[in-house]
Amino acid sequence: MSPKLLVVFGASGQQGGSVISYVLSDPELSKEYHIRAVTRNTQNQKIIDFEKRGAEIAQADFTDKASLDEACSGAFMVFGMTVSIYEEDGRKREIDQGKALVDAAINAGAEYFLWSSGLNVTSITGARITNAYGFESKAIVEEYIKSSNIKGIYYIPGCFMQNFRYFILKPEEETDKQYVISSVFNNDTYLPLIDVEKDSGKFIGPILRQPQKYVNFEICAAQGLYTLDDIARRLSVSTGYDIVYRQVNGEDLVKKFPQPMQKYGSAMVELVTFFRDYGYYGPNMKQKVAWAVRQVREPLTSIEEFIADNPYDF
Repeated sequence: MSPKLLVVFGASGQQGGSVISYVLSDPELSKEYHIRAVTRNTQNQKIIDFEKRGAEIAQADFTDKASLDEACSGAFMVFGMTVSIYEEDGRKREIDQGKALVDAAINAGAEYFLWSSGLNVTSITGARITNAYGFESKAIVEEYIKSSNIKGIYYIPGCFMQNFRYFILKPEEETDKQYVISSVFNNDTYLPLIDVEKDSGKFIGPILRQPQKYVNFEICAAQGLYTLDDIARRLSVSTGYDIVYRQVNGEDLVKKFPQPMQKYGSAMVELVTFFRDYGYYGPNMKQKVAWAVRQVREPLTSIEEFIADNPYDF
């Protein structure tokens, strides 16, 4: 029996790359699936390495419908994702990109569409928060999938551990002896954390083994739930630096963003305010994460293991 074709968009990125690496490394899935890795830049080193390991490479662009249709041709399942666009028309562009992927998968006759999704913040909050479009755009695409005739499965990764290395959650030096993580979160706000590059494939592996079992399910993928106080303590122990968490208001948080991002800071502040007031995954977050973890065969990466693999350079 010929392997089924799994088309993976975002192949050079953290999520798509994790899916491809997992399948190529798994003795069963590597026989059950043939990988087509889709990227805009076929000269990316990660893409070159995937090709050496047996993946087929395809070039496509969101703005080129023909390239998307060709990339999806013959697919059994398509993994689709978009990157949040913090620009003037970012909400519309991201939604259009996601819908273009869905349409290409449907046109190709794919049976399943595995979508990297988010939550409809406006709906959950009763329109109290309406501008968290980095998360909500993905949820709108999920609703589009549900309105179509393709079988949808929804992967919702938690807060990336990688974010603690970048501006929004990276510890900032306050004195020569102390670093501070700043956000709007309360001391009892829990964040679901995932090493998105290493562990996305571990959550998606069970879906590939039994896709019909997960149709219409949302996989709330995280290693565990942590407060920022707890995260700061763990970072302190692992790095040897004195790292603490300090709650700030939205205006002060935006000032910490790089200058080009400050124009769109309100969208990010609304998103983290949603996480604080409603939970990253909305109601029943603890149960949702626990269920997702039970699906996984392999150990998931802890904060300490992530730091050991990715040492901080302050």
